[in-house]
Amino acid sequence: MQKNPLLPVAVVVILGIITGYELSGIVAASVWGIAAIVGLAAAIALWKFRRPQSIMIYIACFLTAGFLVTKELDRIDIDVPIRPIAYEAVVAGPATEHAKTFSCDIILTSEERPIRVRAYLRKDSRSASLRIGDGIKAVSLLESSRPHNRPTTTGRTTGTDGHSSYSLYLISHGFSATTFIEGGDWQRVDVDMSCLSLLQRARINSLRLRAHLLSQYRAWGMHGQTLAVISSLTLGDRSMLAADTKDDYALSGASHILALSGLHLTIIYAILTLFMGRYRQHVLAILFTTVSIWLFVFLAGMPASLVRAAVMLTLYSFCGLLHRDRLSFNTLAFAALAMLIVGPLSLYDISFQLSFMAMLSIGLFFRPFMSVVPTTLLRFRIPKYIISTTILSLSAQVCAIPLVAYYFGRTSAYTLVTNAVVSLGATVILFGAALFFLLSPLPVLRTFVADTLSRTAETMNAIVARIASWPAADSLCFQPSLIQLLLIYIAIAAAYILGHILHRVYCKKVRV
Repeated sequence: MQKNPLLPVAVVVILGIITGYELSGIVAASVWGIAAIVGLAAAIALWKFRRPQSIMIYIACFLTAGFLVTKELDRIDIDVPIRPIAYEAVVAGPATEHAKTFSCDIILTSEERPIRVRAYLRKDSRSASLRIGDGIKAVSLLESSRPHNRPTTTGRTTGTDGHSSYSLYLISHGFSATTFIEGGDWQRVDVDMSCLSLLQRARINSLRLRAHLLSQYRAWGMHGQTLAVISSLTLGDRSMLAADTKDDYALSGASHILALSGLHLTIIYAILTLFMGRYRQHVLAILFTTVSIWLFVFLAGMPASLVRAAVMLTLYSFCGLLHRDRLSFNTLAFAALAMLIVGPLSLYDISFQLSFMAMLSIGLFFRPFMSVVPTTLLRFRIPKYIISTTILSLSAQVCAIPLVAYYFGRTSAYTLVTNAVVSLGATVILFGAALFFLLSPLPVLRTFVADTLSRTAETMNAIVARIASWPAADSLCFQPSLIQLLLIYIAIAAAYILGHILHRVYCKKVRV
């Protein structure tokens, strides 16, 4: 605790968010706010008494977290009309095709304040042609995202699917409502987007740019599931992935590679630092790397998972500049606090939980796993990079796999084998995509890079499909309860502590 003072603060804030969420509708935000102010005043008054002051600071943090999450829920909650209403909206996300509908994110601009809604449009030629930034005028019935287990006109329910909840997903991503729009109930119009926040407009512009970059892939001969995997890995667009491809990656234990996350940014960071060589710790090199990472986040449409990972890597870079431990729990706790203060409901986002659990796992197991590797294999830069990237991916899985099993009830028996393959393939594809766009003035070289990208994606898809067909690929169909999940993490913690103790005992014997 003394080495990582922000760690208990992060734990207290998380407990405060959970309590505030559970008591929403019972305890008002004003009550939480007044209590937090009183707690902070008491902490200041107790400045001469160190331990009581620390306790009051934790209490004030707990109450502040309850205030923030209750305030955020009040912002998302809207009074849903019982009849269909007319409104204007802007398309704020790519359309995903379903059996009878297209789903997309829209932001209502004709209300008192912008309202984010998950819309389902009847599938036809007009809805298929909708693009990000298009304005629409529609008439439909809005349904609140808060009620649980309530059937909707979209054919989905807001109840739980395993241990995940569609309603909780909507709330954690800032959706106030869902709606179903019939084909004849909407039309295109010009919409004034001045009411949108700067961040919302920036995200729409970034998604427009992403659509343009995706068209470049198509123009250079990429198609089918090869294009789908490349666009998913490099631009975060998963709309073209077929059900068979998703199943192959899920059965082989590599489905996480298709969703842009901290792993992809870590690979990009490793590539950039590799080319920096001995200047990697220079201020200008760190600034260039950080700007490049945030540029990639912008090009990928600024998804929450990448924003969180970018915050972490930015802290990681500047902690190294200040000669601090970059894999410390203090850095991880600071990143979690920053993200939870800005968006307290992101705690309930599965990707948020997986991101920080993976980073925690890396902090715990990356160095012990690397210490097992013979030093002769780490003398050369390229083998060292391949080994460290593979071990980074493997160490991230230790604490993330139980959470995946809890939410989705399925993990692959070949996860470790598959991750060694897809990590290398993802590295080649990410590096090749950067060259593909940088070499736009040189069509001959760009053709070669495009061909390499396609062949790499095809090979990776074939290997993943082969692993998915192996016997017992889907044998680990275990979905633990919450109590079982906690026991699993207690077992992992106990194993880590035991290994740490045995390592210290061994080192003492060696010294003697």
